[in-house]
Amino acid sequence: WLDRTNSDLSESIRQQQAILETTVDFEKEYTALQQRLTVIGDFYQNQPEYKTKLSSLVASTPPGINFDRLSIDRDPITTQISSNISLYSFQESSIVDFITNLTLNPDIASVNVQKIERKPKETKYLVDLSLVFNKAK
Repeated sequence: WLDRTNSDLSESIRQQQAILETTVDFEKEYTALQQRLTVIGDFYQNQPEYKTKLSSLVASTPPGINFDRLSIDRDPITTQISSNISLYSFQESSIVDFITNLTLNPDIASVNVQKIERKPKETKYLVDLSLVFNKAK
């Protein structure tokens, strides 16, 4: 009876270890995501004008635009906030709408389209933009 109980407990422990091992990757990803969200939250609290600039940018973004890379910087001398954006879209009309929305956005001083490209045998357009935001009033 003790041998059978020991065998059953050992099997139960092996099953539970296997379950724990499968969740290790998920736990690492979850922890990393929590840390990134904490950093972003702290950034927003310490830099309120970046929040308004990002909100303005989001409001100008039509459906079909997928951001690949987005950076926002402040010039230490002029205190002007600028942004470099890499994005892609599968629809040319979404890109046109996005650029039009950006140029009409009162929070944005200038829009510079650096690259629009569609590689052969691909259906997506790759776009690089740089923006300069108006100074906060």
